[in-house]
Amino acid sequence: MTEDEEFLPGSYLGWNERVYRYKLEQIGRILKDVKPVLVGLAEVENRRVLEDLTKELGRPEQWGILHREGPDRRGIDCALLYRQDQLECMQEDFFVFRLPSGNPTREAVIGEFRFRQG
Repeated sequence: MTEDEEFLPGSYLGWNERVYRYKLEQIGRILKDVKPVLVGLAEVENRRVLEDLTKELGRPEQWGILHREGPDRRGIDCALLYRQDQLECMQEDFFVFRLPSGNPTREAVIGEFRFRQG
C-alpha cells in the first residue's frame, strides 16, 4: 500500500482522468518539440504512466522503458525512456537510496547505452 491518496481521483488536489490526460499532453508536447533520444523521469507513479506517455509521443514501439516498482512508500519511481531505434541498452540497474532513518526512498535508474550504427 502506498501513501499517495492526495493524487487519487476525488482527492483534495482534484486529480481525475481529465487532469491526468492534460499532464500527459503537456509533457508529450514538450518532448515532441525537443525530440530527445533519452529522457529521465522522476516521481513516476507506475509503468502504465510511462506506456501512456509513449503513446502520447506517437509510435510507442519506438520507445524503450527502464523502470521497476521501487520501495518508496509514496509509490513514486524513477524511469528512463529511450529511443530504441537510436540507442541500444547494454545494461540496466537500480540503486536504492536510504533515508537517515534507514527507510528506502525512490531508486536511481542506471542505464548504459550505445548508439546504434546506421
